[in-house]
Amino acid sequence: MLFFKRIYFKAIQMKNMVVFLVTLAFIVVSSVFIHLIEPETFPTVFEGFWWTMTTMTTVGYGDVSPTTVLGKAFAVLIVYLFGIGLFGLIIGKIVDSFTRYKQMKEAGELEYKGANHFVIVGWTRKSKLTIKEMLASTNGQDVVLIDTLETSPIEHERFHYIQGSATDFSILDKANISKASSILLFAPDSIEDPDLADGRTLLIATSIERYDEGTKENIYTIVEILNEEHEENFAHVNVDEFISSQQSIARLMTNAAYNKKG
Repeated sequence: MLFFKRIYFKAIQMKNMVVFLVTLAFIVVSSVFIHLIEPETFPTVFEGFWWTMTTMTTVGYGDVSPTTVLGKAFAVLIVYLFGIGLFGLIIGKIVDSFTRYKQMKEAGELEYKGANHFVIVGWTRKSKLTIKEMLASTNGQDVVLIDTLETSPIEHERFHYIQGSATDFSILDKANISKASSILLFAPDSIEDPDLADGRTLLIATSIERYDEGTKENIYTIVEILNEEHEENFAHVNVDEFISSQQSIARLMTNAAYNKKG
């Protein structure tokens, strides 16, 4: 029993591709071997494959089965003991992959590979309203949020979360901003001083501009500013559009994204 437990735990630690290849090899060898052992019962390798698969998956139609002592011994010692366990391990790996994918998506660790989407930088009261309006739109465009939250704040088929700083090029790569329709930068709620808040937004806008220089695309940026006098400070980073926080930011940000100037 201890021997089988050790084998089982080692199998769990195996990489998915290795498990898949081992299972594939096991099925092929079993299909050929049972055909060679009992050619009358299994006249072709495909018949052996059929029996191997129905046995491993515990379907067991019973339409064909070994009749000789050697064939039955092979079924009991090899296919029953190892085959069924191996197939169960494959199912477990598949379930684990889906679980891991869901966890990574909620944690913002997955890349976004779509295009013509909206990228929102900063989870704030205003960006939350903007995202809700975008997701309520019938145009079908996806929304990607970049922030440092531990988990995704929204569950929606058109919403994707990226965890990290928008000043990091690897995070911008994950959000695929070069293929985005627009990037919307929101002033942080956590910074009350307008100068400091706009300074942080300027830093992110500068990072996006530097990133844009390495692409062939013209990344359209829409920025929320708290002090209209700071607009000139953003001129050198080629921000396409400014929205004052004194305006109805959620509505204006959404409209600006869908109706780009020029």
